[in-house]
Amino acid sequence: MDINENGTANVPMGNDLQSESKTTKYKKKKIPRKISLETAIVLILFAVLFTFQTTYVTLTAKYKLELNEAKNNVSELSMILEAYELFKENCIYDIDNENLFKYMMYSFSAEDKYSSYLTYEEFLDMYYESVGNASGIGIYINEIKEGLFVSHVMADSPAYNAGILAGDIIVAVKGQRISEVGYDEAVNLTAGNIGDQIDLTINRDGAELEITVTLGEYTPETVMYSVIEENGAKIGNIKILQFDMITVSQFKNAVEHLRAQGCEKLIFDVRDNPGGELDSIVDILDYLLPEGPIVRILDADKTETERYTSDKNEIDMPMAVLANKNTASAAELFTSALRDYEKAVIIGEKTYGKGCGQAAYRLSSGGYVWITSFYYNPPFGDNYDGEGIYPNIEVSLPEEYKNTHLFLVPYESDTQLRAAVAYLTK
Repeated sequence: MDINENGTANVPMGNDLQSESKTTKYKKKKIPRKISLETAIVLILFAVLFTFQTTYVTLTAKYKLELNEAKNNVSELSMILEAYELFKENCIYDIDNENLFKYMMYSFSAEDKYSSYLTYEEFLDMYYESVGNASGIGIYINEIKEGLFVSHVMADSPAYNAGILAGDIIVAVKGQRISEVGYDEAVNLTAGNIGDQIDLTINRDGAELEITVTLGEYTPETVMYSVIEENGAKIGNIKILQFDMITVSQFKNAVEHLRAQGCEKLIFDVRDNPGGELDSIVDILDYLLPEGPIVRILDADKTETERYTSDKNEIDMPMAVLANKNTASAAELFTSALRDYEKAVIIGEKTYGKGCGQAAYRLSSGGYVWITSFYYNPPFGDNYDGEGIYPNIEVSLPEEYKNTHLFLVPYESDTQLRAAVAYLTK
């Protein structure tokens, strides 16, 4: 009896069962013996049982590894549940059920350091912010000794409407001095619902001001741009903070505005950019690159499963990309794609080295787990996961600014940015 790949049995039928009578035609014909109905039923059941046993043994042999693995998984899950019950019954401390699953999930794969868990509410917040609908104050801040340095105020945000300016230093939130409560607690104090009012104490040019901000909605700014004029040349400087869906329109808008202002060369600053959405980086690279591949998606076996391509339209301008050790994921794809097409020179430091991506899977509880489920390769180069991308021109920041946020590094001290300007104007 043969077993198909789908696990069903092929039982010989028809003429095959009659072949014996054809080869023994000179044998004395046997007279069929009558049997009782009970005996017939027993024989049929025996035949069915025999067929089932044979099929079961064959299938068990075929899927032995899978069955053993399932058995081991059940055993391990039983141990987890047993340990949980023991803790619940005997531990003098409360069990943190809210974070229990989150902590357990991080142990599913010791190698998957990018996995994470989000509640349904957290997932929605992340989604809305990615497409351009955020809520809160609307500022970028950096921790300094005096408090929270306001490095950027987003246009038409609650902070902008309240009169907060870039360069202000927040020294207290709701009357609590940041020097006493610390950075994390200060950030938590600014959280709330739309319509809530937050009292801030601001240090501006040495004088303290009291400003009340009403929390509301705003559009996150993930792209910032400016014009650098040097040696008679106009260079567009575009800083990409991360690759959200809102980044696509903001990036294209930045390029078009800079070209309209007479910029003939571009610097793309993806230093400290942690990455972002695959669709976002694909759309941006499609806008920049000529016809050809953008990214190749591979499964766990390194087999290509999908390929994204660019059309023939491109931005044909001299370009440079600034990268550092915190340039990761989609920002690395941005860097490597421009390198592969020889569209830009890479300046700065070796990148982080994240050539894999995560997909979100919804749980029955409504939450989501992010699981590293694919590799992605640049257009023509090799995967750089765990290795990073080396710059064409290696430049480090001055020692006194190596641990300083880039927002706080003045232009005259930003050796990486100045190296890009020098390259494009030589």
